[in-house]
Amino acid sequence: MENFKGFSLFKDLEDKELQAYNRARIMLNIMEDHIDKKTNQVTPKGGHLVLSYFAAIPEAERASAQKIAEDMFNKRGAFGV
Repeated sequence: MENFKGFSLFKDLEDKELQAYNRARIMLNIMEDHIDKKTNQVTPKGGHLVLSYFAAIPEAERASAQKIAEDMFNKRGAFGV
């Protein structure tokens, strides 16, 4: 299974919807793990990791993962930290 710094890219999944969902969830997990408690903002390291993970997704498959991640983020609102 191919990964980015230990985070799976789910390239072995044939179900493209599940693949995009899992990738979106990984991006949100990275963001949640890198929240600055004082500012409630994603740290620069977290932002870099999310963007680098996103760049590791094949270009033709990025839009679906991005859309799902945006929907997840908007439904959750703030991270609640």
